[in-house]
Amino acid sequence: MRLFNSLALLSALCLLANPAEAQVDPNPGFAVTAAVPLGGPSAYGSLADGRYVAFDGLTFDLYASDGTWHANLGSISSFMWPSFVEVDPTGTFVIAGESTNGNLFKVQLNGAGVTLLANLVFNYDLTWDVTPGLAYVSAGLGGWGAGNDLIRLDVATGNTTLLAHVQGPSGPIVVNAAGDVSYVTQYEGFDWPPPLGQESLIRWDNAELDTGVLLSEADADFLWSGLDGGSSMVCDAGDTLFLAHTNFAGDVNEIYQFSPSGNLLDTVCTALTHVANLELVGSGPSTFSAQQPLGVSLRAYSTDFFSFDDCVTIDPARAQLTWKGPPSGGAGRGTFKLTGGDPGGFAVIMVANSSAELPFEDVIDAGWRAPLFMAVKATDILRRTNVMPLDTKGGLKLEHLQTPAIEGKILLQPLLFDAAMVPLGSATHAINQ
Repeated sequence: MRLFNSLALLSALCLLANPAEAQVDPNPGFAVTAAVPLGGPSAYGSLADGRYVAFDGLTFDLYASDGTWHANLGSISSFMWPSFVEVDPTGTFVIAGESTNGNLFKVQLNGAGVTLLANLVFNYDLTWDVTPGLAYVSAGLGGWGAGNDLIRLDVATGNTTLLAHVQGPSGPIVVNAAGDVSYVTQYEGFDWPPPLGQESLIRWDNAELDTGVLLSEADADFLWSGLDGGSSMVCDAGDTLFLAHTNFAGDVNEIYQFSPSGNLLDTVCTALTHVANLELVGSGPSTFSAQQPLGVSLRAYSTDFFSFDDCVTIDPARAQLTWKGPPSGGAGRGTFKLTGGDPGGFAVIMVANSSAELPFEDVIDAGWRAPLFMAVKATDILRRTNVMPLDTKGGLKLEHLQTPAIEGKILLQPLLFDAAMVPLGSATHAINQ
């Protein structure tokens, strides 16, 4: 199941901090903006509008994004450990898995009922194929200690096709826009805690999956090695991949951001809790990445296995540029102040006339990890500063001599870089008034 890789994971309970301390800690450029209690161990799947369907092992319920109960969509006869809930791309039903008996259910979002779709032993995760009506399931068909399998599922008929077999217990899967399937390997031994740094992020391409030949790890491309394990993955529309990285030795867990080619870009957050069930929710020109405007959020399941089970929302936290100076019409020193940049990072300040300010920011593909948002057209930028270091809090102050003649005429907007001069995005802009 997706929430717990194996029964052995339960022995990690004693290694976790108490609930007051075991919180998700966002890295610079991100912020935790909500934590909705789920009421117990649950799997959930989110709709485009932020509502979500939760499966607690017995009932399927629809909730508003703030956790307000909306409707019961059905139930099963007895409790089963929930594995996953995935909303179909058309938004008409969800597929939910349970790992006690291995059943997969189709649950209609209009309340029309719950039907048994298929049975896949130790089902753990499901991701939608690029071909409508098909999905991939990660499940251990051979039972305990017999490795894991990648299965293609026809969601109309329930028919299944075995595509790949790998060593170790079940791991998370995700499909990119090309139809390639990524997977995180899991430790196959019985040592506890498992040895660190033994697992990898791998990917089978779409063409391989259609050959009809049973695949293994040897047929996949190894994108990133040295991982401890993984519980969940999700891809955005640009194939940026997010991984809930799991350290069973009791140290912090992380949510990592990988490029489409599998390079590690950033750490979104760390947590002493178990983190799983990653989802991207929202839309707009921005993406989920550091220093982006609001629009797309990351949801994650966070639990200490004792006292809380939360659906946590993480948003980008964009650096802010503000102006504080003399009263209107006055003269004297003023300050442009930047807060929320990368600690120890850098900024380059773009300078323009305030008359060039756009009603909505221009969205530029600069080849960075995420779109660049600018308050003026690139052709209206008059000059830029040299590279300027940020302080240990990610801040910067620029002194400015204000006069009535120039009041309200200068627009500044910082471009932001991390400590290695990797470009991140832009801060908000400010005008000297």
